Amino acid sequence: MRPKKITTISLALLALVLPMPLAAFDVNEKIQLHGFVSQGYLDSSGNNFLSDSLEGTFDFNEIGVNLNLRLSNKLRVGGQILSRKMGGYGDNHVRLDWGLADYRFQDWAGLRVGKVKIPVGLYNTERDSDFLRPMIFLPQSIYDETRRDTWLAHWGGELYGNVAMDAVGDFDYKLFYGRIKYEGDSVYHDSTLDNINRRLADNLNSPNPDPLLPPRINQCDRDNEYLYGASLIYSPPIDNLRLGISWASQKDTSYGDDAKIGEYTTNSNFVLSLEYAWRNLALNAEYGENDRTQTLYDVTTFDGPNQAWYVMLTYSATDSLSFSVLYDEYWKDKHDKDDSIHASGRFNPTPWRKDWGFGVRYDVNQYWTLKGEWHTVDGSALLLDFFNPDGTERYWQYGAVKASFNF
Repeated sequence: MRPKKITTISLALLALVLPMPLAAFDVNEKIQLHGFVSQGYLDSSGNNFLSDSLEGTFDFNEIGVNLNLRLSNKLRVGGQILSRKMGGYGDNHVRLDWGLADYRFQDWAGLRVGKVKIPVGLYNTERDSDFLRPMIFLPQSIYDETRRDTWLAHWGGELYGNVAMDAVGDFDYKLFYGRIKYEGDSVYHDSTLDNINRRLADNLNSPNPDPLLPPRINQCDRDNEYLYGASLIYSPPIDNLRLGISWASQKDTSYGDDAKIGEYTTNSNFVLSLEYAWRNLALNAEYGENDRTQTLYDVTTFDGPNQAWYVMLTYSATDSLSFSVLYDEYWKDKHDKDDSIHASGRFNPTPWRKDWGFGVRYDVNQYWTLKGEWHTVDGSALLLDFFNPDGTERYWQYGAVKASFNF
C-alpha cells in the first residue's frame, strides 16, 4: 500500500465512528453536501469480467462527494468529484465526475451547461448512485461497465423540461449536444490500443499483408468529434409507471503514433425503456440497438447494429430486504447471429451474451447498504480481449458483494 494514501476501507471505518447526524451536511435549502463510500469484492470463473477478476479482487471501490448550491429560485450550480478503483484502473485518483450550471426558466424549459450526464436509458444518469438500484451492476447489455468512465457525462449543454398534460400524463424531455473526453488511463483507451495492435498483427501474419500498415503502434488517442441526442420519458396517469425512449449519435477519430488510423461512428443508438412498480414488485425492462460503422486504416472492420435487451424483477420482502432476478441478452450483430461471425473485425465463436443474474439487497439503516449477486453467463460478447489475452470461454460466472455508506 502506498504511504499516505487514504483507501476506501479507511474512509468506511471512519464513517462508522462519525455521529450519524453529521453524515449529511445540509446547511440550508441552498447548500447541500452529500456523498458515498463503497467497498466490494469481485470474483469470476472462466473469464476475466473486469480486470483480473479470475483471481478475485478487492480492487473494487468508489468514493464520491457532491455539492449543490442553489443561487436563486432558477439558478443552481453543482458537481461531484469521484475516486474509484477497478482492478488496475482508476487507482483512486480524484476526478470531476460531473459539474454544471443549471438555469430553469420555467417548468417546461431549463438549460444545463458544463460536464453534463448523458441521458441514455432510464438509469445512465443514476449509475453513480448505488443506493438507487437493487443490484450492484446495471444490466451490462445496455450499461457496459467498461465504458462507465467515458459514457457517464459529456462536456456541452442540455435543454430540458417537464410538460404536464393533465389527464394525459407528464413528459420529461432532454436535448443534448457536446463532446466526450476520453481519459488516457481508462479501460476504453487501453483496450482500443490492444485491439488495434491485435488487428495489425493479423495483417502481418496474413498471406498477403498490407505493406503500408505498421506492425504495431505504441500509443493511441481517441477524439470525440461530436455527441448529440434526445431523451423522452412519459409518465402516464397510472401509478408507478414510466416509459422512455432515448437516442444518441457520436463520431470518434482514432490516432496512433500521431497518425490517423480509423474512425468509429455510432448512429441510431436508441433505447426503449419501461419501469413499473406494483405492491412489493418492481419490473424494469429495456431494449436497445447501436448501429455502428468501424474502420481501421480505411478498411471497414465492422458495419451493422448490435441488439440488447433485459428484464429484471425485484421483490421487496420487507422495507429493508429485496431480491432480484435478471435476464440480460446481447448480440454483437443483430442480423447475423451465427457462431462464425467475425465480431468487430476479429473472430469470436460466441458473439453473444446471455446472462442470468440473481441479487439480494439489505438496507441496514438509512446510511448503510449491503448487496450481493451472482451471474451465470453463456457467451463472450462484451468481454475484452485486453483482459483475456489467451481467449475466452463460452460458459462462465461472476459474482460480487458490496457495502456502501451513503450520506
